[in-house]
Amino acid sequence: MAEGRAAAGRPGEHQFTVFVETTTSDAAAAVDAWAGTGVHRIALQPTADEPDPEGVVRFAAELGNA
Repeated sequence: MAEGRAAAGRPGEHQFTVFVETTTSDAAAAVDAWAGTGVHRIALQPTADEPDPEGVVRFAAELGNA
């Protein structure tokens, strides 16, 4: 990525964001799977059948304050 950006005249670090569809039951595992991979942001999206979408939002808020 860095070589391509430099060749295009766009030096510097590229920021990565991943969108992870998840449920409250395995949200921590989803975040752990991406942690340390070089992504800069992880956006959690509750699945369509998630029984507690507010719980996913609460989890994300708590994670952001950790």
